[in-house]
Amino acid sequence: MNNAINCMIEVMCYPFAGLGFYEQDSIEQHYKTDKNQFNTKNITETLENTIKSKYHIHNLDILDMLVRKYYFFSEKQYHNAEEYSLDMFSKLAKSFISQRDGKFVYKYWENEQDKELLGGFAGHNKIIFFHALNRHIPLDIIVVQYLLDNANYSKEHNIEYINYLKGFYGLIHMGDMQLDGLLQKGISENHIHVGAYGSFPLFWDSFMKQLYAKNKQGFLNLRLKEEDFTLILTANILRLVLSIWIKYEEINSSEKSNETYKELFQIICNIKSNVQNCKQDITSEKERQNAIYSFFVSLWEEIENNYFVSKNDEYNYNYIDNIFKTKHINTTREAIFLFYALEKIQNKKQNKYFRKIFFQYIRIKHHIFNIYVQENTITGLQYFQRYYGKNSKAGNFIKNIEEKDYWEIVIREQFQNKYLEKIEFRLSVKDSDKDLFKDIVAFLSAYQKILHESYCIKKEEEYVPYKRLPRVGIIFHFIKNEDTEISSKCFYEACDYLKKEEEGYHSFLYYGNLQKKYQQQLEQVKEMRIKYPILSKYIVGIDAASLENATPIQIFAPIFENARDSSCEPIFIQKDGIECSLQSLCFTFHAGEDFRHLLSGLRRIYEVVHYCKFHAGDRIGHGIALGLSAEFWQKRNPVVILPQMELLENYIWAFDLLRNSENEVTKQLFYLEEKIEQLSEKIYGSIINISTLIRAYKKEFKKSLMNIDYENKELKEKFCKNMPNNTILWNEKKLYYAKHCQYYLNRMVKPIHIEITQQDVEIIKNVQIILEEYLGQAGIVIEINPSSNVVIGEMDSLFDHHSYTINHFMDAKNNVMICVNTDDPSLFNTNISNELCYIYYGLMEKKCNKELALNWIEKLRKNGIECSFIRNNLTDKEMLEELEELLKQLKGEI
Repeated sequence: MNNAINCMIEVMCYPFAGLGFYEQDSIEQHYKTDKNQFNTKNITETLENTIKSKYHIHNLDILDMLVRKYYFFSEKQYHNAEEYSLDMFSKLAKSFISQRDGKFVYKYWENEQDKELLGGFAGHNKIIFFHALNRHIPLDIIVVQYLLDNANYSKEHNIEYINYLKGFYGLIHMGDMQLDGLLQKGISENHIHVGAYGSFPLFWDSFMKQLYAKNKQGFLNLRLKEEDFTLILTANILRLVLSIWIKYEEINSSEKSNETYKELFQIICNIKSNVQNCKQDITSEKERQNAIYSFFVSLWEEIENNYFVSKNDEYNYNYIDNIFKTKHINTTREAIFLFYALEKIQNKKQNKYFRKIFFQYIRIKHHIFNIYVQENTITGLQYFQRYYGKNSKAGNFIKNIEEKDYWEIVIREQFQNKYLEKIEFRLSVKDSDKDLFKDIVAFLSAYQKILHESYCIKKEEEYVPYKRLPRVGIIFHFIKNEDTEISSKCFYEACDYLKKEEEGYHSFLYYGNLQKKYQQQLEQVKEMRIKYPILSKYIVGIDAASLENATPIQIFAPIFENARDSSCEPIFIQKDGIECSLQSLCFTFHAGEDFRHLLSGLRRIYEVVHYCKFHAGDRIGHGIALGLSAEFWQKRNPVVILPQMELLENYIWAFDLLRNSENEVTKQLFYLEEKIEQLSEKIYGSIINISTLIRAYKKEFKKSLMNIDYENKELKEKFCKNMPNNTILWNEKKLYYAKHCQYYLNRMVKPIHIEITQQDVEIIKNVQIILEEYLGQAGIVIEINPSSNVVIGEMDSLFDHHSYTINHFMDAKNNVMICVNTDDPSLFNTNISNELCYIYYGLMEKKCNKELALNWIEKLRKNGIECSFIRNNLTDKEMLEELEELLKQLKGEI
C-alpha cells in the first residue's frame, strides 16, 4: 500500500514538491505545443524518471492515468503549474485540515472531496495517505491555505487572522476530541535521539536568516552537494526579495512599486549566471562553495542596503519580523511569510512574476525538505543513517548560528508539545571527562532557564511554578560499530602482549578496541553519577544504538553486567554532610529493528535481555522482529544473504530454545541440526557436536575481552591454522579462540546466500511465541516508534505495525508491554502525540470500537509515563530547589 500511495502523492505534488518543474513548466509547455492534441507523453516520461529512482512502478499506464487525472481532467483547467498548485493546496487543505480549540487538526472524517482527490485511499486509508503526505512535503503551506480559504468570518469582523497562526510550528494535531482529552493527562517521550531533535521548520527558519560572512562555515559544514548548497542560498534571496516586494506594495505608489519589481526581478534572473561566473575556473569543491557563499552574502547586502523597508533598534537577522511587524506571533517565521505571500497571490491584481518567483522558492524548499525528512523508499538502518547524518549537521548549524544556547533550542523544541510530562534525551558520551561534564552542565542550565522563563513566575527572589513542570532525563548510548580489521586478529598475539604486560593486547582481539572504548565510556558515566548523587536522577540509563548488524551482543554483555554490578555502586553517599541515595541506572537497547534474517533480529532481542542483565522495567528499542509476520517477511525476502557465522549462531540459538519447548518441534530440530552440521563444517573444517557449539556460544557472553587469561602457548600447535600439519580437536575453549583468529574470522564473515523455506517460517513463528512469553513474564518493555518502524522496518503500512501483534488490544494473555515514542522527530516529521494518534487510527481501521480503542491508547499513555526511567517524585517546587542545588555543585567545579 505504501508504494501505491507514494507514487500517487509524487504525481499529485510533483509541480510544487521538488525540482521537476524548476527549469520548465511542463503543464504550461503542454498547452503551448499541443493545443489541439491531447498528449501527456512528455510529462509522464519526466515523472517516470523521478518515480523510478524512489518507488516501484508496477505499470506505466497507471502513471499515465494519474497524470491525466490530476493535471488535465480536473474540474478546473490548468494552464500552468502555478494554477494547478494553488488549486491543489486548497484541495489538500479541504480534505485534511480543520480547526478545534484554537489548533489546526487533522480532518479524520470523510468529506465530499475525499473520494475525488484520494480515490481508493479515502475512508480508513486516509490516515495512511496523510502519514505519507506529511513526509513528502511540509504542511505549513497547506495550513496557511486553509486559513486563507476560511477567512470570511475574520474579514467580516475585521480580525487580523494571521494571529490564528499563534502556536503553530509545522505539525498538525492528529487526535480527535476524545483522544485529545486522554493525551492532555500527560505523555512521556522515552526514545528520542538528540542528533535528530529538531523539525524541518526549525531548520528552514535558520537557513533563511540573514546571510552573514561569519556564518559561512556553518553552511559549509552542512556538507551538501553543490547544487543543493546553491539552492538553499538562492531560496534565501528569493524569500528576502518576495518579502520586500510585498511590503513595498503597501507603502509606495503603484509606479514606484513597479519600478522596484523590475529591478528585483532582474536581480533574480541574473542569479544563475552570476553563480556560474563566480565559481568559474575554481576546481576545488570547497573553494567553489566558498565563492558561491561570498557571492550570496554580497547580494544580500546589496538588496538590504538598496531596498530594505526600514530598520530600527529591534532589527535582527530574522528579518521577517522587521518587515511584517509580527514579533508578537509565536509561530515560525516561514508561516508568516507564507501567509502574506499567498494572500498577495490570491489578490487578482498580483504580479504574475511574483507568483512565478514564489513557486520557484517553494520548489527549492520542498526539495530540501526531502533531503532531511525520510520517505518510505528504502528500508534499513544504513539508508536511514544518511538522513540522520544530514539532520545532525543541520542541528549543528543551528547550534553555531543561533543566538540561543544549543540545549535551550533542543529542549524548547520538544516542550512545544504542551502534553509532554517526561522526556528522555539520548546522546553519546563525549570523548573526555571535561567535555562530558560541560555538556551536562549546559543541558541542566538550559533546562532550568526554560523552567524559570516559561513555567514559573518570579516572586521576590523565588521562582514559583504556575503549571506542571515537564521532567527530563539523559540516556547515554554506546554507538555500535563494525570491527573491520580482521587481518590483525590473533588470540596468541594478544596473549603474548599480556605476558609481557604491554598495552594494546585488545587490538588483536575481535572487537577488543571497541569493547575497551565502551568500558571507558561507562566508567565516565558511573563516576559522574557517584560524585554528584542528585545527577543520578537526570542520568537515568544507558543504551546501545546505531547499526544493529555491526556489533554482536556478546561485546556489550560484560559492559551492561558491569553497569548493574551492585558492588561497584554504593547505596548511600555522603555529600556535604547529607546522606544521598543513588537512583540505579536503567537499561534499554536497540534490537530487532534492522536484520538480515528475521531469526537474527529475534536472537538479538533474547541475547540482550538474557545476557545483558535486563530486569523488569528495562526496555528494548523497536523490537520489530518480535511482531513481524514470518510469512510476510518470507514473501519479501525469499532469499537472504548474511555472514556464515551469523547464520550458524541463529541456528544454534534457535535449536537450544526449541529443544526445551513444550510444542512438537521434532521436524524443526532435525532441520536445524542438519543446517548446523553443514555450516560448522564450512567454518571450522569439521562437523562439531551441537552441545559443544551451544556451550561455546554461551561462553562468549560471560567473558570480557578486557580480562582474558594468558593461555598456554603450547595449545597453538593443536589449534592455530598458521602451524603446519595440525588436526584440531575442537572444544568450547578452542571455538572461543577461533573468534579471534584471522583465518577463521574470514570464514565466519564470508557471506552466504540461503533460501527461506517453509521450515524456516515455522521455526520463526515458534521462536516468536516463546520469546513473547519470555519478555511478557520478564516485564520487559518494547519501545515502539510507529513512523520510524514503518520507514526503516519491513512493513507495508502503519496498519501492519507490530504493536497490534505483540500487545493485542483484544487478548492480553501473552502481551508484551509497549510504550510509544518518536525516535527521530526531524527525520519523520512527527511528535509523540501524533505517534499515539497514528496507532489509534490504525485501531479504527481494524474495526475496533471507539471505547476499546480509547482504553488501549490510555493504557499505552500510562505505560509511557510508568515505564519512563525518570522517577523524580518530588513536587515541582522541591524539584526546582534540588535542580538549583545540583547546578550549584556542578558549576562550583568549573
